[in-house]
Amino acid sequence: MRLAVPGLTKSTLSLNMYSSNVLTNALHNDSEGKGVGNVRQRNSTGMFPKLISILLTFVQVVIVLYILLQFFGANPTPFVNLLNSLSEPILKPFQGIFHPIVFNEHSLDLSAVFALIVYSIIGFGIQKILAILKIK
Repeated sequence: MRLAVPGLTKSTLSLNMYSSNVLTNALHNDSEGKGVGNVRQRNSTGMFPKLISILLTFVQVVIVLYILLQFFGANPTPFVNLLNSLSEPILKPFQGIFHPIVFNEHSLDLSAVFALIVYSIIGFGIQKILAILKIK
């Protein structure tokens, strides 16, 4: 008796068996401490690069929220006031570089957009330098 399974061919079965063997070997190597591909390398990233990444993400989120709230003219609620107080020292070096653009009562702060770009480039550069120097 022959069992027909749609989409299952001899080559599919061989590929599935090959994949199973690769996974078994990878798991065996991992139990010996050899690591599975690049997963071990990513998990071994040091504390300093992770701290830089977290700080960069925080700065980017604060700036993006500031830009959006300013653009849509958010009312001064406690959250908006908190966000403004967090973004003020981050954006202070960039104040006045560009004039805001106004679209039908919506104001886009180009200085904040420029700050977002600059901080992103600086953070990316620091991360690449740390990766080259392999600082953990």
